[in-house]
Amino acid sequence: PQNLLGGPWQIQSDNGSLGTLVKNKDQFLVKDGANGSKFCARIFGHFGKMAAPWPYATLYTSLANEEPMDMSEFKAIELWAKGDGKNYDVMVYPSQVTDYAHFRHAFIAPKAWAKVHIDLATLYQPDWGAKVVQDYSSVKEIQFAPSAMNDEDFDLSIDDITLVK
Repeated sequence: PQNLLGGPWQIQSDNGSLGTLVKNKDQFLVKDGANGSKFCARIFGHFGKMAAPWPYATLYTSLANEEPMDMSEFKAIELWAKGDGKNYDVMVYPSQVTDYAHFRHAFIAPKAWAKVHIDLATLYQPDWGAKVVQDYSSVKEIQFAPSAMNDEDFDLSIDDITLVK
């Protein structure tokens, strides 16, 4: 599956040694999206124990087919989300980040479809990563992942992601 800019959608997770299990890794496009949309993306399963080598489960898209995209003219990301009432991160992965410390902002996935607005200026890097300039002129991916979870189930559906000028 591809986004409207030509980039592919994918799911990636750790190898499960810490208990992570994505239940629909190969069939994450499901029926009944937001506002009558025919389909949405859904990632669900169990997030592993928060210990080295660190669990992860992420739904992500490259913004353009094979090339980083200049997002510097955009001010926000909007999307429709639904889930389990837990926290999830939207992460922007610019080329200058080389240690997975992507710029991120947490949001709650409500039980019913709701619009989520995230100003790009509010994204931050985690304390454990090397700090780089917040420059979105060469973005490789936008990612969605469980946030601050430890050995627990997760369920997130997203639809209609928009970059806002």
